[in-house]
Amino acid sequence: MVMVQHIANVLLTHVNHSDGRLWQAILESQGVVVDYLPHWMRTAPILLDALKARYARGEVFPEMLIMDVGVRLPEPRKLLQAGDVCIWCQRHVPEMKIILLHSSATQISELEKRWALRRGATDLMPQLNRHNLLSVVLRLTSLLGRSLSPEPLHYIAELLTSQESEEVTVLQNTPPQEQVAELESAPVKALPEDTEFVIYRGVRVLKKKSAV
Repeated sequence: MVMVQHIANVLLTHVNHSDGRLWQAILESQGVVVDYLPHWMRTAPILLDALKARYARGEVFPEMLIMDVGVRLPEPRKLLQAGDVCIWCQRHVPEMKIILLHSSATQISELEKRWALRRGATDLMPQLNRHNLLSVVLRLTSLLGRSLSPEPLHYIAELLTSQESEEVTVLQNTPPQEQVAELESAPVKALPEDTEFVIYRGVRVLKKKSAV
């Protein structure tokens, strides 16, 4: 008998548009429904305010919030939001798991992990790369109560390998003041609603189909 996996829902926000789309592609390849809130958009609401508004309306919250720790309040304050978001969620929607992404760190220290856990986060994860891709996605799918679908991750790993090579080339050949803008301006194609693929930097990645 083939088991039917439940549909998992995730709210995702990231400071970098390309990285956010990559995370969306990874999650959707595992059959996860993603509500992507692009923090880079000038019109994006303050995350905590958006969560409070959902709570006030009595909406059902997703199973998981995935949030880059670099998400800040808008100017002039520009304070980091992760701590306040974790504390509020722990008090009001403790059933929602919170995964914090430290996208500028290749490793997470014990001090950083303790900081995240004390504030109510479920986990703090390092910068995604081709070496930790499988373990990171396995951790996420297990927290969502889903089995891992490794096949689509082969495509993602190739993307990460290509991306890392491209970034090394950019850093070697671009003046320092232009590096950040160059790396964050990679084009991302829009997705039709009914597509069977997710698209990241022009490469189609198969979505995982639920068993019937």
